[in-house]
Amino acid sequence: MLVGAMERLSPFVLGAAVVVAGVIAAAVVGWQPVGVDVADLLWRVAIAVALALAVTVADLRVVGAAAALVVVGVALASPFVLAVAAVAVLVSGARRSPPGARRLVDAVVIGLAVVAGIGALSLAVAVARGVGPSGDAVALTREGLAATEVGDQALAADRLDRAASSFDDVADAFGGWAAAPARFVPLVGPNVAAVADLATTGGDVARAGSAATTAVDLDDVTTAGRVDLAAVTSLQTPFRAFEEMLTAADARLAALESGWLVPPVADRLATFRGEIADVRPDAVVASDLADVLPGLLGADGERRYFLAFANPAESRGLGGFMGGYGELTANDGVLDLPSSGRINDLNEATPALSRRLTGPPDYLARYARFRPSVFLQNVTASPDLPTVAGVIQQLYPQAGGQTVDGVVYVDTKGLSALLRLTGPVMVAGAPAPLDADNVVALLERDQYVVLPDVDARADLQSAAAAAVFDALTNADLPAPRIIVESLAPAVAGGHLSVWFADPAGEAIVARAGADGRFPSLDGGDLLSIRSANTNPNKIDSYLHRRIAAVVEHDPATGEVRSSIEIRLRNDAPVEGLPEYAAGNLQGNAFASNQLLVSVYSPLGVRAATIDGEVVGVEVVPELGVGTGTVQVLVDAGRERVVRFDLVGNLAPGAPYRLIWSGQPRSNPDEVTIEVRSAGQRWVSTTDGLLARGDGPPASFPPIGVQNLFLEPSSR
Repeated sequence: MLVGAMERLSPFVLGAAVVVAGVIAAAVVGWQPVGVDVADLLWRVAIAVALALAVTVADLRVVGAAAALVVVGVALASPFVLAVAAVAVLVSGARRSPPGARRLVDAVVIGLAVVAGIGALSLAVAVARGVGPSGDAVALTREGLAATEVGDQALAADRLDRAASSFDDVADAFGGWAAAPARFVPLVGPNVAAVADLATTGGDVARAGSAATTAVDLDDVTTAGRVDLAAVTSLQTPFRAFEEMLTAADARLAALESGWLVPPVADRLATFRGEIADVRPDAVVASDLADVLPGLLGADGERRYFLAFANPAESRGLGGFMGGYGELTANDGVLDLPSSGRINDLNEATPALSRRLTGPPDYLARYARFRPSVFLQNVTASPDLPTVAGVIQQLYPQAGGQTVDGVVYVDTKGLSALLRLTGPVMVAGAPAPLDADNVVALLERDQYVVLPDVDARADLQSAAAAAVFDALTNADLPAPRIIVESLAPAVAGGHLSVWFADPAGEAIVARAGADGRFPSLDGGDLLSIRSANTNPNKIDSYLHRRIAAVVEHDPATGEVRSSIEIRLRNDAPVEGLPEYAAGNLQGNAFASNQLLVSVYSPLGVRAATIDGEVVGVEVVPELGVGTGTVQVLVDAGRERVVRFDLVGNLAPGAPYRLIWSGQPRSNPDEVTIEVRSAGQRWVSTTDGLLARGDGPPASFPPIGVQNLFLEPSSR
């Protein structure tokens, strides 16, 4: 009886099916009633109708298939599957309806078929008109961006202008009157609209990029020793407009994303968004730099910057000891190097005991015993450039200098990167012109053999650094992208870093990863191994470190246990080196290396051993974490093994995250970090391999001086 009653209601069921189809069509053409979630309404109505028809229709195979498709569509959030389900529902309902209703449905279907045919024809016309310009637009845009990166402004502008024109052609093909019928075809409509909007957005981005590219001839911005600040200022408006256009374009493209897009359109949309995401950070930096650079280069009065020339042949926490210095001035865009010299010039400029250092407190607690106010070469003891810069700001005026507005830290590998921009430089006392390929070996090792006189060596190091910066202030530099690519490895390795007293300038170098800042904790774990030569000698260019860390993390309690093994190998020859390079003041064997080895971690140091024997550990807080330090002597040709055992607690229930911060050194460290957490095992090495459990290794960023984040239990 119940089934019979339901069969008599089949016309009403058919009406419900038509409602479902209408909702689908509304979603396709983008119609959304105010306050109604069409997708949610679609799921609910489709499911209700499918269940109703499962009772009322005798052909349960069709209805069962429709119901199954609805369930799958909901599970996959797939509009295509739901569209098929709606058609099945409509057909099933029509088959059980009176003849009049079936004729109405036939008329509707025929009408829809006619509309679909017209829409398909208009779509074919749009595709025929737009497919060629579409390919041209993409290719021209990429050519324009490539030309921008190498500084070819004329070519970049030509390609971007032509790309904008091609994008306009595509937008006209898919958004004009000829393509209008296709917009009313279910499934086709949103794709046509998406292509039109995508092309319009592409044209807007290309035009903004062209305007930014052609705003100023970059060859006129920098001339020998001078930066045209008026030209830089004129870049502010177009650069900011390009940045804002990229932001707006990403928002517009995000709004186009829909489950109704076919894979070719969805893929093109995702690719375009990805390319915008790649370009936008550079656009932000360029825009901010155009705003800030005039002030940094003396638009509002002279700026002074201290140049710290470091040599990792004698290691310190930041990298190397400061063997030379320079003072760079910028006044209305004019760059000059009025003074430079070896570090002893500053040590002897004023009475050493008259100089006072008042902080930071953790710096004094750790490094006051090394008397950085007396021996300025020791100011780089801290691994944090902003801290070191603050110390230099205090001590440099007391050593005969003036107040500085920033500090540039550069070591031998940093000079090598800069020489790739300037070309070779002549330096008095050097056996050959200094270039990017020979400067590291000469300053870290060879000078101590070929120049037996101490004063000659000290003069060479400071003179080499001064010559490089003097060449920089007088050179016609290449395109910004080439400069960035030339300096990027040195910046990433911590061999070249900058600190500005100006917060806006500091924000820019921080965004570029060039601020030399020791990483701060963000609720996770941190590990850094730093060593410092205490002989003193210049033997660290022969020191090799192999670091292996094993971390055990309990997510339930937050407990972390870490075992850190540091293998120190001294490859210095026992003969052939002068006393200045390989001797020491402690009476140790010739060419031996006596150094402090420190572990930085928020965990507590439970124990430390050297070659398996327990040793005492100096524990002092610094830079928001704890440090554990031991002293170890490594004779020439020997290897010593230092081990730290750490224990502590992080937030219970949170995924484990480790920040690794390496030390800029003569010889890069070999590092392996194994993390065991939540039943997972991850291993990361300097080769960039990450292994999980017993499975094959996966690609992962290599361990280096840059911060490395591991989050095994969050995967």
